[in-house]
Amino acid sequence: MVINRLTDKKQYLVDFSFEYSVDDDKRLTGLFWADGLCKRNFMEFGDVISFDATFKTNRRMRDIVWTDSIDPEEFERQWKLVMIEYGLTQTKWIDDMFAMRSMWIPAFYRHEPMSGLMRTTSRSEKFMNHFDGAMDVQRFNHRKNDHISRYTEPNDWSQTTLEKDAAKIYTRSIFFDQQIEIYETITECLLMDTKIEGPQIRISLKDFKAHRDGLLEVCFKNLENDVTAQCSCLRFEQYGLLCKNIYFPFKMFGVKEIPNKYVMKRWTKDVVSNELNATFDVKVNDKDEQQKAKQIAREIIYTGEYLVSNLISDLDQLVLVRDQMKQIKEKVDQSRITNQLDPKFDRFSKLIGYQQPVTNARPTVPVPAGHDIRTCEILKGKQQNKMKGVKIEKDPRHNANEVEDDEEEDEFEDYSGSSDDGT
Repeated sequence: MVINRLTDKKQYLVDFSFEYSVDDDKRLTGLFWADGLCKRNFMEFGDVISFDATFKTNRRMRDIVWTDSIDPEEFERQWKLVMIEYGLTQTKWIDDMFAMRSMWIPAFYRHEPMSGLMRTTSRSEKFMNHFDGAMDVQRFNHRKNDHISRYTEPNDWSQTTLEKDAAKIYTRSIFFDQQIEIYETITECLLMDTKIEGPQIRISLKDFKAHRDGLLEVCFKNLENDVTAQCSCLRFEQYGLLCKNIYFPFKMFGVKEIPNKYVMKRWTKDVVSNELNATFDVKVNDKDEQQKAKQIAREIIYTGEYLVSNLISDLDQLVLVRDQMKQIKEKVDQSRITNQLDPKFDRFSKLIGYQQPVTNARPTVPVPAGHDIRTCEILKGKQQNKMKGVKIEKDPRHNANEVEDDEEEDEFEDYSGSSDDGT
């Protein structure tokens, strides 16, 4: 049933594909499927791991296991306290999981990119059982959030150029994350010490939200065309997002925009195009030119959507834009070279593969002598026969009426004759 359903999808959906495997008893052992949008997402994001971080766990255990803000030593200390508190020190399964902690606990992956890790509070079983419905909901939310990110302006808390730049670059949900980090440079960070080491400045900060003593260190370098910063919390290295501690020296030394090296493409607005403009049938042979043409097409669509979204409440401006776009359309129509339709004879000739010879020579098959319709008696006779009308026979009822009239006339004559004789 599942394979039949995927087979139908492959037949009717563009870029849909699937593969499956079975064992010797024809039982399904593996199944993989992806549509066009999944493939485009994979090209940009790569593998994404989804797991349930809340299933059958209490809040304290979640805070220890799934947090990314503590180091391995702190995790091990907190783990032992929880095991003692809940009497789990003699549980073999938990001991086995703890033994392999370096393979699954985020505290041991602080130096590894973790941006492809997606946490969910819904059970994987439910997600898989309702995959199609879940994907429809997810994609609808993506389109809605994408529209919000592109065509609405968020509130500006800090009134800084860094916050405005983040609003232009990031999706709305990621912007909210960065907005909080920028804001907390004021409310949660305290400068403790600075040391100048050549072109580099070592800044010691106290983060009031951090674990333990909250002391962190930022190495900052601000050259003419190169801004570099690294925080000991390693948030950017893990998730590709800057922390408040890095924004702190940015603001201190007047950095106006987020350096490109610290903008991960996966968090930007334009990482994946809308379904509306995701694919174009561009007739360009060169691959680079094709990509350029697609990018220009997306920019045109984006500009149109932006104008409509921002001018929808201003009818006069909306009409003005509409009229200008009509003028552009008319210019395009006038500039296009449209070939005239071929004559009817030529269209049928192309259809049957015949080409009329281009020559002024007389026909190769002459008309036989003596068969000119003007002089040939045979042809003239046929033509005259065609012109002859069809003789219509008299109505039989008309003949019967003539007979009756003749009989009445005879009787009248007989009567008249007898009267003349006087008899």
